[in-house]
Amino acid sequence: MAYYLPADLHARLKATWWALRDARTPALSSVVETLFVDTAATLEQRHNHGAPFPPAPDSARGVSRAAAARQGEWMRREWENRRGESSAQG
Repeated sequence: MAYYLPADLHARLKATWWALRDARTPALSSVVETLFVDTAATLEQRHNHGAPFPPAPDSARGVSRAAAARQGEWMRREWENRRGESSAQG
């Protein structure tokens, strides 16, 4: 699964993982997995008596319009920068 996060948040988490990594967190994805498991358990406890919720429908995408717009704008800037770098090199 892929999730889009603000670049500064990803950089912050990556830096924290790198500084504190150990045998239990050999990869950044292991930190993310732990955060997801802990958050799901907390929300299940708080809102569903500790039980897992039923599966979300296939149509549930979990994408907000604002987040999609931010991601789209970031991607546009990223590709413009890459195109500019390749033009300068060629």
